[in-house]
Amino acid sequence: MVAVSAYYQSERPEVVSLVAPAGRRILEIGCAAGVMGARMLREGAREVVGVELHPGAAAEARTRLSAVHEVDLETLQELPYPDGHFDCITYADVLEHLRDPQAVVTRLRRYIAPGGDIVCSIPNVRHESVLLPLLVGGTFTYQDEGILDRTHLRFFTALEILAFIGRAGFAMTGELRVNRSPPSRVMDTVAALVRSLGGDERRFREEATIIQYVFKARPVA
Repeated sequence: MVAVSAYYQSERPEVVSLVAPAGRRILEIGCAAGVMGARMLREGAREVVGVELHPGAAAEARTRLSAVHEVDLETLQELPYPDGHFDCITYADVLEHLRDPQAVVTRLRRYIAPGGDIVCSIPNVRHESVLLPLLVGGTFTYQDEGILDRTHLRFFTALEILAFIGRAGFAMTGELRVNRSPPSRVMDTVAALVRSLGGDERRFREEATIIQYVFKARPVA
């Protein structure tokens, strides 16, 4: 088997802690090599089913998870499980890779059990590592990984995440959790510019150091 990149090998403890997997049936969208799902099984999940497009990652995930379906999320219409089968669906760094993430989240909602939820992690395009090169040099350079991963098709801020979740028929449960970087040395200067232009300086300072949001949401009636 061809070795799978380290990109597919993260346990994602910040996501697992929100899932609280003990006793739950979990559908892991974009399961990669199954490392996060394997951790959830070790922490007591009843079942972890993966969905993964990358053939090498899917093959490796099959050695770790309850089942893995190698399918394209954009065209996936149904899975071989009854409605309400899963207590939680995870989207860990998945939604930004999709042409129509709202359609996918809405389509898979049927598999969430009453009282169940989704757990998502999404990068923050308002991070200063994106804003400052765009503002100063006019560059928006894609990279092999990170916020400007060259495979990202959609970009989100905190406000756009809230709007997206609402349109998909969900409501947040709890606060947006964050992974954060230290502020750069020019933060004071840029924050003052935001204030002078009528923006919310406090919110800018808060959001410009957030690399990623992690959150839980439940379907609304």
